[in-house]
Amino acid sequence: MAVKQKKDKAVAAAPEAGALVDFWPHPLTSAGRRQSVAVVPDEGASLAEVLRQGGMALGAGPVEARVDGAPVARAEWARQLVSPGQIVEARAVVQGGGDSEPFEIVAAIAVMTLGLRLGPAGLSLGPAAGAAAIGGLVTNALFPVELPDAGEPGRTAFSLHGGSNQARPYEPAMLVLGTHRAFPDLAAQECAQFIDGDQYLFQLFDFGVGDLDLTEIKIGDALLSSFSDVTQETKLPGQAVALLAGDAQTAAGGDLAPPAADAAAGVWGGWTEFTSGAKAQRLELDFVGVFFGRKKNGEGEHRQVAIQIERREHGAAESVAWTPVQTATLSNSATEAVRKTVEVALPNATKQWDIRARRTAALNSSAAKAARTTDQGVSWGALRTFQANAADATGRTRLALKIKASGQLQGRIERLSALVKQKVPAWDGSAWSTANAISSNPADIFRWFVKGVRANGRLIAGLGLPDSRIDETSIRAWRTWCDTEGLKCDAVLTGSQSIADVL
Repeated sequence: MAVKQKKDKAVAAAPEAGALVDFWPHPLTSAGRRQSVAVVPDEGASLAEVLRQGGMALGAGPVEARVDGAPVARAEWARQLVSPGQIVEARAVVQGGGDSEPFEIVAAIAVMTLGLRLGPAGLSLGPAAGAAAIGGLVTNALFPVELPDAGEPGRTAFSLHGGSNQARPYEPAMLVLGTHRAFPDLAAQECAQFIDGDQYLFQLFDFGVGDLDLTEIKIGDALLSSFSDVTQETKLPGQAVALLAGDAQTAAGGDLAPPAADAAAGVWGGWTEFTSGAKAQRLELDFVGVFFGRKKNGEGEHRQVAIQIERREHGAAESVAWTPVQTATLSNSATEAVRKTVEVALPNATKQWDIRARRTAALNSSAAKAARTTDQGVSWGALRTFQANAADATGRTRLALKIKASGQLQGRIERLSALVKQKVPAWDGSAWSTANAISSNPADIFRWFVKGVRANGRLIAGLGLPDSRIDETSIRAWRTWCDTEGLKCDAVLTGSQSIADVL
């Protein structure tokens, strides 16, 4: 997705396989904080090299580092490989911290979000995920800061910034044999949205080929059912997913220019402009503001910011007028950041659009209020382009999730998994069943794979032999022997094994 800002200073785009590095070298404050872009090749780079590119002096002071939430000992930094799509966290730690784990007691954080490269079947995360350089308020939208108390308690701003399941571009779909706990592939761009001030993360997972039964779905070691504010939607092979409306491409935004002192006279903040993805069906704009006021007695007082939004077809001549879309209002009477997602409907789903926004009013109507008002700015956090989902899900079982950021689930979500049971035709003592049944008998699975897995008349897995070339008598005898010996076949295939290897 192309991104551009019409501001005094240009924002540089990061390399396609880059990593946004937000490094805090001081264990307790933001002193010395710096942002940069680390380049990671397709084959990956060592953790030490990624941290070094991020500006870390690796020989200075104690530092804790993790890759996808897993701690990495300092002695392993040179050998630990970091691949595109993983997240690396690095924090300076307090020395002499007693029994507390240093990684948990510091407030400083460095997060490197590596761009994902995705393959066919609609696995689109967009170019250079997280690679655009972003301002301080955009970073705060991902990692909320604690604001000073203005006398009125505010709601804690929880935030989600993705999960730990990975996409496997250009690789075969996962195939479960028998019963096995499996970690599904990420099947679409993870998408976050603000609803009534709360953040929600939308995810889509692909459990692979076959007629699958999913039970004991977990996030990390905890059952999904133990979490509140999680909506799930399981779709059998070929069914459309309603929870996610199309594929989403996300571009990081930037800070909106503040209005001039005489904004009431019509001198507003400058326009900040972005370009959507191609064939946009609709757009979502995330705005984040840090502003609040105090009454004379110190209690919180209502403040609001107006943001004007306009659109124009991408590539149109400069003489073509912009079309006003709407004016969004951010309201706040507490001290935490206020966050809002604004949806933009589009008149044509085959085009690409330029979108621009600006602040249209100052916060205060009097000098007295100005003295009691804090305005740390407003950011256009992200622009999401929703496109038609053209992915072919024939023969595959998928799971969609909508997760609210809360005290239970925030930050980076652990890997999702499920106990997956493949259903195949099984021998009932007199005939092979026409309805699929859960079976781990090697003979049942062997016969199912030899005959081939078909969807809509198309062979999507297995050998595809006709009945005339299958020795049913021997397979039935083998099935009985497997039952007698208690033999089972429970496995997950994710690589490029040949049919012969599988059999």
